[in-house]
Amino acid sequence: MMKRTYYKVIEQIIFSEEFGEYCTFGLQVEEISDNIHRETYILHDIKTDENFVSEAAQLFNAEQLEAIHFEEVVQDII
Repeated sequence: MMKRTYYKVIEQIIFSEEFGEYCTFGLQVEEISDNIHRETYILHDIKTDENFVSEAAQLFNAEQLEAIHFEEVVQDII
């Protein structure tokens, strides 16, 4: 049984009283095992910089960051 973790960028429009409507980016984590995809975690509103979030997703995918460490690592990099 081979397990892979896949991170992908998600986009969301958010409204705030202070800033109005704005676009923000987060990450969705999927674990893939025996061709079964299971969404394990979503972290919304990481940054408004799509490139930053996209680069993080690429790094997490390349290094196969385990989903259990995901939130802690994101907190460390922002």
